[in-house]
Amino acid sequence: MVKAEDYKFVLNTLKQEYANCKNISERGIENFAQALYEHVFMGRGSLNEILDMVASFEDMERAKGATIEFSRQPSIYLSFVNYFEYDEETTRRLYESFLGYHEYEVFDRLTNEYKEWLTQEEIEKITEIARKAFSEE
Repeated sequence: MVKAEDYKFVLNTLKQEYANCKNISERGIENFAQALYEHVFMGRGSLNEILDMVASFEDMERAKGATIEFSRQPSIYLSFVNYFEYDEETTRRLYESFLGYHEYEVFDRLTNEYKEWLTQEEIEKITEIARKAFSEE
């Protein structure tokens, strides 16, 4: 189901993230918000693709003269993670995401708030990944 508040969330998140950047296109942010909204909410695409989409957007804006000091990839990704409802579909999406992008906050959510929708094998798998990923950091 399409929800106007989901699009507003995406647009407001991007506007906040890029508020202090110089020469960034307002229209570019709006177009990017639409693309992210369609991918994440309407298409139910991979959450890890958010990272690639942010990197591509920032590269395009830099090529047009925007000054973006550091990438907003992790921050935007976590904004989405924190926005989603607690349900089985979100759990599946976060589990798949964690397998490719080892974010501690996602691991924490999966093993605490979302645990009821994971099998014991899935919990063991992400715990093993987390031990390796987070001990290396």
